[in-house]
Amino acid sequence: MLVDPQPALGAIPAEQVQQIHDSIDEDPYAVVEQFWAQQMFIDTRAEVKQGLLAGLHQLPRAAAIELTKEAFAIDVSVALRRYAGPKFTIVTPRNDAPLSLHNVVPGVSHRVVSGTGHWIHLDKPEEFNRALDPFLSV
Repeated sequence: MLVDPQPALGAIPAEQVQQIHDSIDEDPYAVVEQFWAQQMFIDTRAEVKQGLLAGLHQLPRAAAIELTKEAFAIDVSVALRRYAGPKFTIVTPRNDAPLSLHNVVPGVSHRVVSGTGHWIHLDKPEEFNRALDPFLSV
């Protein structure tokens, strides 16, 4: 079960990924904040955003750099294709695109939750739980 997972490689333009890689060593917190603001904070509740930013700034600098670089380097679809069990993802409308994992990897069912940012379980916990219940009862 995946929550709004990163799309398959290539969904984020290579130029944008390169810009992130070029600037992440200088100020990882500012780079992550900017990426989150442009992508993942859309429709995020203010209190969720504040908590996530506070958590980001508690993360050691080296960890923020490494996590960000690795997030853009790993093709999750490879491992997901090898997994033989049930596959389910809950996504935002922005992550219901041609290169989203549920469209790239056969056998991944999904549910779209609207009006939330990337952290669906924090923005809309009740709706998240309702979306998750059928998968857990399989």
